[in-house]
Amino acid sequence: MAWKKILSLMIPWLAFTGAYLLYAGTLDYAEAAAGGMAAAASAALFHFVRVRLQVPLSLEARWLSALFRLPGAIAWEALLISSVFLKRMAGRRAGGVFMEYDYPPMGPDKRDSALRAYAAYGVCVSPNSYLAAYDKKQKRAVVHQLAGRELSASDRSFLDLR
Repeated sequence: MAWKKILSLMIPWLAFTGAYLLYAGTLDYAEAAAGGMAAAASAALFHFVRVRLQVPLSLEARWLSALFRLPGAIAWEALLISSVFLKRMAGRRAGGVFMEYDYPPMGPDKRDSALRAYAAYGVCVSPNSYLAAYDKKQKRAVVHQLAGRELSASDRSFLDLR
């Protein structure tokens, strides 16, 4: 039983540390230490949420295909955000927009809960957009973008998962 608890803490920590080092692009000791600490905080939060939810999330392997768009989307959206920053530094107005996107209602089961969480992660992880709200009555997701006037292909790929 103790091994299960240790593994349930170590596996997310290793995954988060690996992801941090992958994004950092270096194996420097200082970067590894920072990644380990950030991963410890993330793994603790992950464990807390998993214990509090009491409902195991049900992920599907086909949802992972949307993850392949993320590195390119993050790089592209970082450039978009840089342009917004430069406009603001030059004294010009550069505002974001709220957009609505069709998002069918889902039930309270563990598959749909996992899908909503996964879609929120996919939209929010890139620097240009975040999922601001989900309107169940209107069957719409509200996404805020700092730059651009339409959802990126990466955001759509997460919101279109069913």
